[in-house]
Order: sequence, then C-alpha cells, then structure tokens
Amino acid sequence: MKFSQQALNKLKEFEGFRSKAYKAVSSETYWTIGYGHYGADVNPDDVWSEEKATQVLMNQDLPAFENYVNANFSGLNQHQFDALVDFAYNCGNGNLGKSTLAKRVKANKNDKSIREAFMMWNKADGKVLARLTKRRTWEADWYFAETPTSEMEEPNVPEDVKPKEKPNDVIANTMNNTNGTKGNSSSNQKTYTFNGPYSTSASLPPKIIQAIKPKIVVDDMVSDLPQ
Repeated sequence: MKFSQQALNKLKEFEGFRSKAYKAVSSETYWTIGYGHYGADVNPDDVWSEEKATQVLMNQDLPAFENYVNANFSGLNQHQFDALVDFAYNCGNGNLGKSTLAKRVKANKNDKSIREAFMMWNKADGKVLARLTKRRTWEADWYFAETPTSEMEEPNVPEDVKPKEKPNDVIANTMNNTNGTKGNSSSNQKTYTFNGPYSTSASLPPKIIQAIKPKIVVDDMVSDLPQ
C-alpha cells in the first residue's frame, strides 16, 4: 500500500517547507531541510526548491515508513495506513513499533481507544504542544474516517462523461410531438419553446431552424434537430 495524495498534502502542510538547511535543536547531529528531510546528506549551506523537496520526500523519505507499516500491520484500509505512516514519519518507526498505538491497532484495528493512543504523543520535553495535538488529532480523525471527507480531493471525471452545459441564450425544451421524435413528416414547420432573455413558443420554418441550430439543444438529443 502507498501513502495517498491527500495524506501527502497534509504531511507537507504539517512539516512545512524550508528551503534552507536548519537545526530545530542545536544539539542535533544533522541538518534538516525541505519537508522535514534530516540526515548526513544535508549540508549547512544547502538550498532546495519545493520541487526537489517533494521528490526527496516521495522517493527517499516516505518509502521507509510505508515499508515499515506494510510489514508490521495487516488488513489496514487506506485511511488507517495513511495515519500510521504520518505518525511514523513524525515520531519515527521505532517509536511507532513500541507504542501503545501499535499494540492496539494489532489487537483490533477498529478499537475506539486507538484515538486515545494517538493523543499520547502530543508532548515534547513533557509539555503539550499545540502543533503536535493538531497533528495527532488529524491522524486519529483520518484513521477512523470511513468515507471520503472534505480533505479528499475531487475525483477526476473524464471530459467525455461530464454533463454538457446548455447555452443560456437559446434552449429548446419541448417539441410539438411529446415522444421526442421528429414528428409528422407532412409538416414543414415544428414548434419549439425557447427559454432565455426572450421566452416564446413559435412555429419556425426549417431555414430559420437551420440557421440557429448550433445554439439549440432539444432534450439533449441533438440528433432530433432538423437536418
């Protein structure tokens, strides 16, 4: 299983982008840059673009956490997987492995007390931090989300299946024959109702119909227009 795009967007929001190398704590061995990338490959004078930071995040950093969750937890849905990977990215695979959170997920992944287990990890140096509380809350909410939430992106709908928009100026809603066919072939005129700035019902000669044909949609059946 792979980390979802929705969760990736949230992780990037939590981590924040830093173009220049920094140390969150002066005693840290290595420097941090990008979206929380930390390691011996970061030099003090490094400067990264967001594009490079995203590439490193997806290709170098995330796989280790995805692999850990995949190897140590089974039967997870996408939301549960995302929440555990985000937790591991923030707190470390080792801390996830020894946590009450991991024990409860393995025992019963639907255990409601898992939410409480997430919230056990909102402190630094014994102090509750608002940013960690916010992140743990999101992880817990996402873990228990059963259907797409507002955080989920809109699905990509192919152009050929999207509903066609009808012009506002001229739309023919009804034909004189109610069954939607071309009507009596003996008639040279057809009755259309137009809705727009000027609403009217009129019998139009075929030549006029032909002239305005590109602007007319008849019950979404363009094939029923006079040829």
